[in-house]
Amino acid sequence: MGLWGSALTALLVLTAAAAACGGVSVTNDAGTCTPNQSIACTGAGGCAGGQVCNASGTAFSDCDCGNLEGGLADGAPDAAPDASDTSTEDAAVVNPASVSGLVLWLDSDKGIIGGTYEVSGWTDQSSNHNDATQTDGSRYCYLHANAINGHSSVKFPPGDFLYVPDNASLQFGTGNFTTITVLEPIPNIDPILVFAKLQNGVGWESQVGDNYEFYLGTDSDVMAPITASKFHVVTTRATATEVRVDGVSTTGSASSYDVSAVGAHLMIGSGNGTDPNMGTMEIAEVLMISGILSNADVAGLEAYERLKFGL
Repeated sequence: MGLWGSALTALLVLTAAAAACGGVSVTNDAGTCTPNQSIACTGAGGCAGGQVCNASGTAFSDCDCGNLEGGLADGAPDAAPDASDTSTEDAAVVNPASVSGLVLWLDSDKGIIGGTYEVSGWTDQSSNHNDATQTDGSRYCYLHANAINGHSSVKFPPGDFLYVPDNASLQFGTGNFTTITVLEPIPNIDPILVFAKLQNGVGWESQVGDNYEFYLGTDSDVMAPITASKFHVVTTRATATEVRVDGVSTTGSASSYDVSAVGAHLMIGSGNGTDPNMGTMEIAEVLMISGILSNADVAGLEAYERLKFGL
């Protein structure tokens, strides 16, 4: 399938456990690239790592498998953890394509339909064909090229949105589901909707402003602080009602509410274009998984996003 085109497919051997290898790149050593672009690669011994394009755009660095964040190899514990450190920043990378239950995968580097100022669709990279669309030309989103370390993002001004038509794969019932989003909030007085699947006001939704807020039915909600005007990896998990911002977890009360909202589209962005105080957001990637994910898989998917986008 490939994440950056067929020429780079061979770079992605992302395993559940990475060896402490690195130093010498065995792939993607030559050719041109976008300055400061970060990509996944396969290093010596088959380890999963990352490369960064140099400032002149002439070559990538050697494949480094020893550092996702904090100078530690994948899977290694924090050198000096403390009681307030609940992140899993050093988790082994997990490729989304390997995860059972992946129902939606939006990647802003591919599958964009329309031009820079008229994004009318975003093609699902999973096997479910849950393509996001917009037929109203006054509600088109924008494509922001090179928004984050050589990768694009989709910008959602107030009132602009995409939607995914409802189907059984997006009806999560009372079971668990997970969303992982690489996004940048640009807040105003009022937050902007990130996702919503609501039928007569009941279902689930999330929004972002000064906090990232996650609501399930009428049972439970949770919010976590988030820094404006920078990209984050944000995860929400149902049942436990959890928000994770860059690996740091905030939880609310457990929910057993049926959030299927049968017949309701999955909304991405806000359909309310009449609020002049609403914020803006940019999204670089969306993963949505139905079913229960292990803590290791959640951390591994977050590590994948950090590595891919150089966060």
